Amino acid sequence: MSDPLTAGAIATLIFTTAVGKLTEALTEDARKQLAQKLQSLKDLIGSKFQGKAKAALARSDQGDETDRDTVTNYLGVAMAEDADFAQQVRALAQDIQQVIKIDQVQGQNVQNVFGGEANQVNNPTGPVIMGGTGNQITIN
Repeated sequence: MSDPLTAGAIATLIFTTAVGKLTEALTEDARKQLAQKLQSLKDLIGSKFQGKAKAALARSDQGDETDRDTVTNYLGVAMAEDADFAQQVRALAQDIQQVIKIDQVQGQNVQNVFGGEANQVNNPTGPVIMGGTGNQITIN
């Protein structure tokens, strides 16, 4: 089992996702799903925060390092004080990571098998190398 997400990792995920650093290569559907999950995470965390920490979280789309550090510190305390809250935050953060990871690997290493011959495409714009009959190889 992997280590649970720390407050620092979660804050970094929020700030880098909010400013689009992690979402540039995602599909439109994945971006929409990610935005919903990110907003849910921010709402959950924001419900625990007040004052300076809540304002820093609200500015997450600006990606300021000082704001991220503030959120990290307050989030760490809130997660330490409330185990149920910590579990909810970690679950949402893992969902966000999963959306990013799944979308980034879609369409890679696609293998279609028709009529008993396998053709694998790792780069759809690259050259296609297919095994022919015997020792013959066809390059298209």
